[in-house]
Amino acid sequence: MCEDGAKFTVSEVNSMSDKPIVMSLSGLPSNKKVTIHSSLTSDNNIVFECVVTYLSNEKGCIEIEKDSAIGGMYTGVEPMGLFWAMESSPLNRRPHNRLTKLNVETPQVYFLTVYDNEIHNLTTFHQIKKEKNLKKLASTHIKRWFMAAGTKRITLTVEKHGIHGTLFIPPGQGPFPGNASWL
Repeated sequence: MCEDGAKFTVSEVNSMSDKPIVMSLSGLPSNKKVTIHSSLTSDNNIVFECVVTYLSNEKGCIEIEKDSAIGGMYTGVEPMGLFWAMESSPLNRRPHNRLTKLNVETPQVYFLTVYDNEIHNLTTFHQIKKEKNLKKLASTHIKRWFMAAGTKRITLTVEKHGIHGTLFIPPGQGPFPGNASWL
């Protein structure tokens, strides 16, 4: 175990939402079961969370993109599982919520925390948290953007443009691929 204790390392703390990132833990005891809790609060104040258990290797490390989760909300090797496996928190007023991004000009902020507990579901996580029996080992946060810096956002109206929608123009010289979404 490292002298400084557990450390959560992320390849990019600011990245586009569709870009894979590399996450790892070091400084853990060897062959130690730990739980990683990921959470975010959406633009409309709905909390989404995930808990996953990993087993550190003999060097006290976990590489999320290579190591198998052994329990929790997914199992196996899932490099981005801490994001896609999130569910609406049991603490929300309504039980079934959809994660939506209302303002693409602000990042989605994810909080990642490692605990010295083996937890397999959100109900148990919140029960242990309420009893103050969680031992936090390391934490970090990540900002995932939906709109690249320098992108122009133009609101289109029927009156002015003959169509209703939003046009996003990336910085730099084109050509740029197009995407049309119809509702």
